Amino acid sequence: VNLSWTDNSNNELAFAIFRKTGSGDYVRVGVVWANVTTFSDTSVSPDTTYTYRVRGSHETGVSGWSNEATVMTTMAPPAAPTGLT
Repeated sequence: VNLSWTDNSNNELAFAIFRKTGSGDYVRVGVVWANVTTFSDTSVSPDTTYTYRVRGSHETGVSGWSNEATVMTTMAPPAAPTGLT
C-alpha cells in the first residue's frame, strides 16, 4: 500500500504512520524523516481492509492526526494447479 500526504508543517522532525486492520486498534507501522511525504507499507496481507493515519512530531510534541485513509488490498492469486499429466 503506497501512501502520500501533504506536509503542512515547517518544524517537524518526523512523521509517524499508524494502521489499523478492520475495526482493530491503531499500531505504528512506520516513521519517515521530516519533509518525506510518502510511505510504502509492504507488510499487508491480501484481501484485507486497512485504515491509515499520520502525524508529525518534534522533540516537544506531536501534531494532531491526519484524516484517515482506508484501503482494501487485492485478493491473493489462486494457487497453482498440480498433478498435470
